[in-house]
Amino acid sequence: GDPIITDLLTASLDYLIQPRPYRLDIVGLKTTLQLAQGTQFISKHHSGFALLNYLESKYAAPYFWLFYLFNEVVKLPHNQLAWQYIEQQHNLCAEMYEEITSFKSSYVAKQTYREKYISGTLYQQRAQHISNLLNGK
Repeated sequence: GDPIITDLLTASLDYLIQPRPYRLDIVGLKTTLQLAQGTQFISKHHSGFALLNYLESKYAAPYFWLFYLFNEVVKLPHNQLAWQYIEQQHNLCAEMYEEITSFKSSYVAKQTYREKYISGTLYQQRAQHISNLLNGK
């Protein structure tokens, strides 16, 4: 698979199953920002392992932990060239209720798993499109 995704999945598994002598409270962005206030841990280039470790020292884990791991994964030497290429691309985004054609040409799509949305035709079209891509169709 893609090296960035593979590395992110590995880092995620390592983070989630590492032995800890205590429970961590899952905290939202507001609390994360409050706990990290006065540190250099939250920035475009520095949010990552240092922030996660710092929060663990406060018995907390951020709700958005995956994003902080992602910041570390794209810094890995073997991922830098691919990440530089990705950063130069346009962020074509499809919002939740945009037509399927917009979704098919996007890199990022807003989704939700609320029953009203996932039972609708648009979600079903999106899910089928992703399934087709994953199955090489």
